Amino acid sequence: MARHLYPALVFLISFVSCFPCIFSITNDCSYTPIAEDDLPMDVAQVRVMYKGPFELSFYATSTYCFECVPQFIANVSSDNTTCYFPVSSQYPINFEFRSSTTLHVSQIFHPLEHAAYSIHLTYNITNATLMSIIEEVPPTNAYIPLWICFFVFLGAAIAWPFISFTYRKVVKYNKVKGDDDEQEEDTKPKKNRISSLDAFRGLCILVMIFVNYGGGGYWFFNHSVWDGLTVADLVFPWFIFIMGIAMPMSFSSLEKRRVPVSAIMKKVIQRSIILFGLGLFLNNGSSIGTWRILGVLQRFGGTYLFTSLIIVFVPTLKKQERPRSNTASESTLLLTPSTNEAGELVVKPGLFEDLYVYIIQWIVASFSIVVWLCITFLLNVPGCGKGYLGPGGIGNFGMYQNCTGGAALYVDEVIFGSDHIFNNPTTKVMYETGSFDPEGTLGYLTSIFLCFIGVSLGRIFLTYRSPHEKIIRMVLHGIFWGALGTLLCKGSQFTGWIPINKNLWSLSFIFVMAGTGFLVQCLFYLLIDVFEVWNGSPFRFLGTNSIVLYMGHEILGRYFPFSFSNNMATYVPQHPSLLLQNVIGTSVWVLIGYLKYVKKFFVKI
Repeated sequence: MARHLYPALVFLISFVSCFPCIFSITNDCSYTPIAEDDLPMDVAQVRVMYKGPFELSFYATSTYCFECVPQFIANVSSDNTTCYFPVSSQYPINFEFRSSTTLHVSQIFHPLEHAAYSIHLTYNITNATLMSIIEEVPPTNAYIPLWICFFVFLGAAIAWPFISFTYRKVVKYNKVKGDDDEQEEDTKPKKNRISSLDAFRGLCILVMIFVNYGGGGYWFFNHSVWDGLTVADLVFPWFIFIMGIAMPMSFSSLEKRRVPVSAIMKKVIQRSIILFGLGLFLNNGSSIGTWRILGVLQRFGGTYLFTSLIIVFVPTLKKQERPRSNTASESTLLLTPSTNEAGELVVKPGLFEDLYVYIIQWIVASFSIVVWLCITFLLNVPGCGKGYLGPGGIGNFGMYQNCTGGAALYVDEVIFGSDHIFNNPTTKVMYETGSFDPEGTLGYLTSIFLCFIGVSLGRIFLTYRSPHEKIIRMVLHGIFWGALGTLLCKGSQFTGWIPINKNLWSLSFIFVMAGTGFLVQCLFYLLIDVFEVWNGSPFRFLGTNSIVLYMGHEILGRYFPFSFSNNMATYVPQHPSLLLQNVIGTSVWVLIGYLKYVKKFFVKI
């Protein structure tokens, strides 16, 4: 019986501790609380009730806007009550009240969605301003739809094995056993294909589609504003990592078939050009003067090309010849002779064979990191200095307004010009910045190294036969790279040496992504390929056709049934309706992926 287990639990991957922020306050104002149905999602209402002898200025700043200049909201007159101001309910806010340049009182408070609050300010006999915040209208629990969705998928995951078992027993009972065996043989994946890798790739494309469609409007399904990590930030680097895992397997197959190097490189260059071209097409450059050059598929193409050059042309140390006699030679770092039950000599790979043989390639790949470090921290950017990694704009107290990303932005503007890079970055609203490309040129350097770390996992699969040997190495690699990334950011969102930053593809970011990639692949390998308690559905169906699903969801995302909306003038989008829309749109692509898998329709570049 095919064992299916829909892994709803994988959506618990928000185990990371660093998260981003979005804070916005509008100047719309009402003296009575706006009704819940008329308020946008992720918005609360705040008014100020003040009794004091002089006028105060009301400022507010999100605690997730690092070192941001406080944003002015309104002047509060003495013995006065203001109207209600809409504020973001996604993150805690620091409310401040000042007179001239003097800070009188401040308090960090996290307003909840659709709640209404009154900030009471009083001036006592000791000339101190006191603040208290009182809830006037209770909040809405915005996470109930998400929990309902989670338990529905969890129930489906539990029920599916029983449905599958009943189907096979009842529907196929009268079929000839030979036909059954033949059909099962046809639908089985090839033995040399790692099903867990397809499932991991399918998980990434599923989450990518869901977050690109909106993720129900929840902040943790959106990309980080700058430093930090969310669920949406995981999938792209994991894709790069997975591409690296598959590369040594593909090149090993070509080598066994004695395909010449010229033919291999022709295929590599062709694939890279196609990926880059598809990315340009998706950028939809209706105007040549503002056509964005870089993007997601462009990053895949460039990373694949340079990583392939390392694998194909950088030499490896010669593997020690396997002894053919029945006399075991001395054990080395690379080879460990032993005998099987029949007394025959079996030479197992040594403890470090998956690393030692490729040490020269590791050194060459590390040059990409050295170049990234040199450009990032040693290039003197006009008006920004050296080593700036911040968001610019109003961040860092407004000292680096036009320096978003430091050297990363400068290099892109020199190469492409400001008109050909991404003009709607995640920092635009919160930090009030201009253009910045999250798939910029410097990020290619770190993504090449991330891909090469994935190559090392592919070589683990090729070098070692025992699941135990593979699992131990995946766990150790996961811990090592994750710890190295955590060390670089000092376990902090903002104050580390090199913060975790998806926009910059910082070193700490790619190391943490490599570490988590090893651990997720290890988990999938255990469940799917070792214990066989789950066959990877539905992710496996998606992972075998990821390029089709990615292109399709990008091109057709604005069409029904992938998205739909209520065009009534009074309609205000809320989490339940957006979540339902995004789940339906994503589920349609899951169905398409399943049908393509069943029909054996696979598209590869």
